[in-house]
Amino acid sequence: MSNVKRCVSRFFAALMMLLVVGVASAAAATTWYVDGTLGNDGNSCMALGFGGACMTIQAAINKASSGDTIIVAAALYPESAGGP
Repeated sequence: MSNVKRCVSRFFAALMMLLVVGVASAAAATTWYVDGTLGNDGNSCMALGFGGACMTIQAAINKASSGDTIIVAAALYPESAGGP
């Protein structure tokens, strides 16, 4: 194999590795936050407390995907919890 073909082959191998790592990073799990006292369902639910957290557990569930984590702050949550 010539040096040019070897270089091109290595380049494409490295490019594929970067693509695979990038896709794996994009599919990483998300952490959602719920705070029944300081939260608001209009928030992003991606940060703790005022201005970041959801107010209801259901709002976080609606945003979550399989493999995500939902962190729930201590509070009274007077919402019905649907079971499986």
